[in-house]
Amino acid sequence: MYGQDITGQWNGMLNVQGTQLRLVFNITQSDKGYSSTMDSPNQGAKGITVTSTSYEKSILKLEISTLGVLYEVTLDKKLFLLEPLNNRDNHFH
Repeated sequence: MYGQDITGQWNGMLNVQGTQLRLVFNITQSDKGYSSTMDSPNQGAKGITVTSTSYEKSILKLEISTLGVLYEVTLDKKLFLLEPLNNRDNHFH
């Protein structure tokens, strides 16, 4: 699983105080490593810069410093489990 290609579009739902928000992460890879942007269609936001994107040992980390957000995503077969800080009720695929 460590060789898994994580590039592409990852869609999921984020539960924020009982409200479901759709999030889309667009991950690309170049010779310099991974980079990504985030869209929040429910809020009309598109192309939000993800400050840092890293992927090691089945763990994808996405940081959006302008929003104070850090996501740690663990590859579990075909499902990414999104664990933003203390909230574990969010899923991406």
